[in-house]
Amino acid sequence: MMDINKGVYIGINSVGTSIWNMLEHALPVKEIVSSLTTKYDISSEQCEKETLIYLQQMLEQDMLSLY
Repeated sequence: MMDINKGVYIGINSVGTSIWNMLEHALPVKEIVSSLTTKYDISSEQCEKETLIYLQQMLEQDMLSLY
């Protein structure tokens, strides 16, 4: 994805794409983590940690907004 206003490019792999698609439905983080842990071989704790980091990066790049 690219922010044409800032010229910032953010690469999205299959996990990032899964998260992005779930955000479209405004799912809580716990549901996102649950879905990812069934799809990928990762512990809930590690998945939650990495998902929160990813979401924070998306917020910092203005790809998400809180309301």
